[in-house]
Amino acid sequence: MSSYLIIDAENIRIHEEELIYLIIRYQIDVIFVYFDMEKNNIAQHYADWLFKYPCFLVHVPSIGGKNSVDLQISIDVTEWCVRKKEITTIVLASNDRDFFPLCQKMQSLHRRLCLVAQDKINDTLLEVVQCNECLSKIPIDLTILIHCFLLEHKMTLTIPQIKRMLKKINKKKKMLDYPQLCTHLTTDWKDIFDVDGIHVTLRYPLLEAPLLLNAVAVHDEDNDAEENEKIRKTPSQIMLARV
Repeated sequence: MSSYLIIDAENIRIHEEELIYLIIRYQIDVIFVYFDMEKNNIAQHYADWLFKYPCFLVHVPSIGGKNSVDLQISIDVTEWCVRKKEITTIVLASNDRDFFPLCQKMQSLHRRLCLVAQDKINDTLLEVVQCNECLSKIPIDLTILIHCFLLEHKMTLTIPQIKRMLKKINKKKKMLDYPQLCTHLTTDWKDIFDVDGIHVTLRYPLLEAPLLLNAVAVHDEDNDAEENEKIRKTPSQIMLARV
């Protein structure tokens, strides 16, 4: 069973802390980011993800000044769900309202579709999706705590380490006090972190993700030789191959 995260980068910007939250919450296996690669500001924002996560950047050229990302996403997702029975969940991140036909199609294919938006999801779309998420409702303290792990490039930190980092952050930004954060770790955020004594671990192996992608793809007996050769390439080459 697989879960795909599809990002309509023309209509929403996902920050890395939000990405980690979505990966853990929805058990994401692969990430696809759709946009016109001639727009450098978007490309620069997502470029580093190629080296950290099982991520593909998908080029969708603008036609007559209008982007067609929504159409390309709808075509690709429908094709994947028809061909790949192992795909059980699609998490679609976009502020676009044009995905109603895709939502209906996912229902007919018996796939779980979750919509992610920045602030509010259109009421019409809510009628045909199984779950939804608003990024603006993710607690700021949770994103800051995830940011601590990203800064250290580690999956596990100790309570004293976190306390020192949060003390520095607190000088610039008001947060929950430390005892409250410890309480959240073992209650509201227990699906995001594992707590073992003084050790706090993110529930997703960030640093291993690209290696896992390569290992699974190269050893998949269903892949032909040409596809395996694409997977063995560097992340930047993977991006070009996907295009």
